[in-house]
Amino acid sequence: MALVPVPALAIGDVASTAHGYDISFPQCSSGAPSLSQQFGVVGINGGRPFKYNPCLPQEYGWALSGSAKPQVYINLEYGELARGYQTCDAADQACRAYNFGYQAAQSAYVTAYQRTLGGSSVASIWWLDVETMNDWNDSTALNDQVIKGALDYLRQAGRTAGIYSTPSQYREIAGGYAPAGVGNWVVGSGNSDSDLCGKPLWPGGHVWMFQWINWDADIDENQAC
Repeated sequence: MALVPVPALAIGDVASTAHGYDISFPQCSSGAPSLSQQFGVVGINGGRPFKYNPCLPQEYGWALSGSAKPQVYINLEYGELARGYQTCDAADQACRAYNFGYQAAQSAYVTAYQRTLGGSSVASIWWLDVETMNDWNDSTALNDQVIKGALDYLRQAGRTAGIYSTPSQYREIAGGYAPAGVGNWVVGSGNSDSDLCGKPLWPGGHVWMFQWINWDADIDENQAC
């Protein structure tokens, strides 16, 4: 994705205005779109952390048919783990939330690698899906620790990370958390919404692509910024 105002092809080998689709477990029965695409984005999870898309190998194979490298996304929500990247005291919710995010990303990363027979290693961007449809804490500071843990794992794994959400949902979940160098994938209503490329999830953020639903084809479409 192209960071604004960095020239196209700076991130993920996807040129500005390139078109693509994203699919996940809901498309297991209907199949991937037959329309040609420049890039594909595939969900690793079955909607929630530690639950997995049963047709990930087939869908990732579809994404490999694009002219640009595939992208993937990981669903997040709030949770706590006492042990993981660090050992936490029972009362240290921030530590436990960080562990949960870190382990959620690690589990998704390892599962994707295994189920695609190593193919996921070429994925150009690893998105974190941060939406209110999943369960989150009332404390945005604790939610931030989940997101931070997941981002830290992806960075340590050498992956380019981004966050998918809407500005309103992101503020409700994460407050003012503004991770540096993390791209935004935002939601619109059609390919004419190119102005969304200038409307990031947080002040100072950068939108790398935007999404809309093609109701006729019942599929999510995307355009790079």
